[in-house]
Amino acid sequence: MKPSIVIWDWNGTVLDDFDISLDAVNYILEKRGLPHMDRETYYDCLDTPIIKFYQKALGKQDVDFEGISLDFNTYYRNNLNRAKPTQGVIDIIKALDDMGVPQMIISASHISYIDSALKELSIRKYFKSVIAAEDYVAGSKVDRAEAFMKDSDIPKKRRLVIGDTRHDHEMAKRIGAQCILLTSGHEGRKKLSTTDAIVLDTLTIDDIFSAVR
Repeated sequence: MKPSIVIWDWNGTVLDDFDISLDAVNYILEKRGLPHMDRETYYDCLDTPIIKFYQKALGKQDVDFEGISLDFNTYYRNNLNRAKPTQGVIDIIKALDDMGVPQMIISASHISYIDSALKELSIRKYFKSVIAAEDYVAGSKVDRAEAFMKDSDIPKKRRLVIGDTRHDHEMAKRIGAQCILLTSGHEGRKKLSTTDAIVLDTLTIDDIFSAVR
């Protein structure tokens, strides 16, 4: 069945920015005299709200979240040109548009990062809405999604969220949507498999149609 709306997460889903994000975290750790972490440790630490991630990464509850956020965003912004679209996703976005499927982005990332990348990739026209953060704290997407879909008449079984974290699954649950989670992003298969979402290494159009049957 064709979905009536596809809601994309941005970081780790449309945009493959894992390496930049890991490098930014390691920059934060190195600046504070701590050893670097690898991909699996990053997966183990990832949590929401994001302050919980840094409490785990730094090994203490009392963290300078403002300073950490500034360091992360400075590094990330300066290295954003290294990020590339997740393999195959742009073709799927274009194919869905050709089929007349409305698409949108809901993200915890800052709107300026997304706008810049959408312009660079020439894909803004494929999304009816882009809902993202107006600050640099990487807050919850769930409330944003719920507010947007509050008065929607789209049947829940035909709503589809595509993301890469359990937080995206939480967002899908809140709005009654079906959910696909990609292992190529920020959390990895081990944690994603604890949800009842469809967990995939790569995404195809057939996967999208299967998810809303």
